[in-house]
Amino acid sequence: SVATAAPAVAIEPVVVVAGLDNISQAISTILSIDKGSYLLHLAVGLDRIVGRPGTVERIIEARSRVVEAIQRDSRVESVRNANFRLVKDTLEVDVEVQTTDTSPLRVIGRVIS
Repeated sequence: SVATAAPAVAIEPVVVVAGLDNISQAISTILSIDKGSYLLHLAVGLDRIVGRPGTVERIIEARSRVVEAIQRDSRVESVRNANFRLVKDTLEVDVEVQTTDTSPLRVIGRVIS
């Protein structure tokens, strides 16, 4: 029998993200997954806010859930100026996040649909 080599697979390098880029990535992750769906960190994520009518009450509820989810991250000192826009069936979110270090405020935008 003749042994054949496995085809070469291109492996992308892992990029380590630190500082403000890291917190931006973490918040994007928090707002992208349902709370409890990330098995290694069950508290990470957002309580489900999609699939319901886009009333003023729902936007107020969504704001509360988004701010709460972001503030669960120990690197976040506060969430300021959380702005929400309902565009058809999509909720657009912009938040200013003050981290626990001396970094400046960071504006992070995300679409939740």
